[in-house]
Amino acid sequence: MCHFVNIYSSCDISLKMKMWEEIIRYKQKWVGEWCLGGDFNTIRFINKIIGRGVYSRLLDSTEFNDFIALSELVNLPTGSVKFSWCRGRLGSLSRIDQFLLSEGFVEMMFAASQEIGVKDISNHSLVWLKCNNLNWVKKLFRTLN
Repeated sequence: MCHFVNIYSSCDISLKMKMWEEIIRYKQKWVGEWCLGGDFNTIRFINKIIGRGVYSRLLDSTEFNDFIALSELVNLPTGSVKFSWCRGRLGSLSRIDQFLLSEGFVEMMFAASQEIGVKDISNHSLVWLKCNNLNWVKKLFRTLN
């Protein structure tokens, strides 16, 4: 069983922590592999943000990393583009949009990395989960030699 969760997190740390606790409860209750993707509105590491508010994000980062560890999820590396969010003229950049995956999901889907697209009309860029060696087409014939 695979569980896919779309995330759109509040900017308020107390509401984020409430959401993370709820996800952990569901993850403990429902057996299977997990894929959480979306706007977490927080970063894992300070080097994933440029611009204003860098040090005000330290608590967020610590709590977010604790959530990832407690929920036994992994955050795959990104390709050449490192930031998924941009605030226009202020020049703020961060990586708040991402996927968090269970180890089993990574193995089952051969998940390799996250690819961040080019910013369009939104402040957010699309993020793709890149999986290798998947063959979604059933083999119709089998040859026995």
